[in-house]
Amino acid sequence: MTNNGVFNKLKKKLYDRSIDSEHILYILYFILTVLPYILTLTIIKLSWYIDSKLVNNLIYILFTIANILLVFYLLRNVKIYFKQRRILLMVVVSYSTLIFVMFMSAWVFLIIGNFVNFFSLHSIVFRHVIQTPALLVVQTMETFSIIFPNALIFITIVLVSMCLNTIIPNDLQPTNISYKKRIKRGLIKLVILFLFFFIMWIFSVVDKENFGTVSIFTTAFVFVCTPKTILILFSNLKNLNDIKISDEMLKRTEFLKLIYYEIVFSWSVSIYVFKNTKMLDKLNTSLQIFITLAIITILTLFYIKKNHDTIFKNWIVNDPENEDISNSDSVEE
Repeated sequence: MTNNGVFNKLKKKLYDRSIDSEHILYILYFILTVLPYILTLTIIKLSWYIDSKLVNNLIYILFTIANILLVFYLLRNVKIYFKQRRILLMVVVSYSTLIFVMFMSAWVFLIIGNFVNFFSLHSIVFRHVIQTPALLVVQTMETFSIIFPNALIFITIVLVSMCLNTIIPNDLQPTNISYKKRIKRGLIKLVILFLFFFIMWIFSVVDKENFGTVSIFTTAFVFVCTPKTILILFSNLKNLNDIKISDEMLKRTEFLKLIYYEIVFSWSVSIYVFKNTKMLDKLNTSLQIFITLAIITILTLFYIKKNHDTIFKNWIVNDPENEDISNSDSVEE
C-alpha cells in the first residue's frame, strides 16, 4: 500500500464520525498543544549556539508566523465543530487554540522587545518590554507546565472511555445521534465508571495480608459477567437454554473481563512488586500500570483488526460457513 493510500485511510478513519474517531481527535488535539512548548524550548536552546541576532530574530519571526497560521487553522475547526454541534470537541480545540495563542503572544512580545532594543526606542510604552523581552516566553512555558497535567488527566479519561466504547451498543456508537441517545450513552459509561472506581476503592483497602479476598470478588464478577447469567438475573425471557447469544455480546463481556483482569494485575504489581503501603502510592502506581496496559490493549486491537486474516489463518480448523458451502456443492454434484 502506498503512503498516499495509508494517509487517505487514516484520514477517512479520523473523519468517519464514529465515537472512536472522536476520541482519537480529542487525544490528537491535546497532544498538539505540546508542539509550541517543544518548539519554543528547541528555539531557545538553538539560539544559544547562534551568535547572529539577525538570524535568531528571523527564526523567531518564522516560528511566530507558523504559530499564527496554526491558530487560524484551529479557529476554523472550532467554527466547523460548533456548526456540527460537536460541543466537547469544540471545547478541546478551543483549549488547544488558547495554548497556541499564549505562545504566539509571548513570541510577538519578544520580537517587539528585540526590535525596540535594536533601534533603542526607549519610550514609556515599551519600557517593560525593553527590559525583559523574553520574560513573557518564560512565564508562558511555566504556565503551560502547570496546566498541562490537567490535559493528561483528560487524556486518561478519554482512553478509559475508548475502552468502554467496546461495550456500548452499536446504535449508540455514532456521534451524530439524538441528545437522548447521547445522554443514555453517557449514563452507561458513568455507571461503568462508578463500578470501576468502586472496585478501585475496594482495592485501596487491600494489602498483602488480605489480598486473597480479591479472589472472592473475582469469582463473583466472572460468574455475573456472562450474557446468559445477566439474562437469567435481569430479563423476563423464557427457555434461556435454547437461546443463542450473539457473538458481539460475547466479545463485549469477554473484553469487560479483560479490563477487570488488567485492574487486578495492576493492583497486584503495585502491592507485591513495588511494595507500596500508602493508599495514594498504591493508586498512583496501579493507575500508571493500568493506563500502560490500556494503551497496549488498544494498539493491539487496532493491529489485530487490520491483520485479522493473516494472524488467525491457521487457528481455525473447521469453519461452519465453509463446511455448509462445501456440503451444498457435494449435494449438487
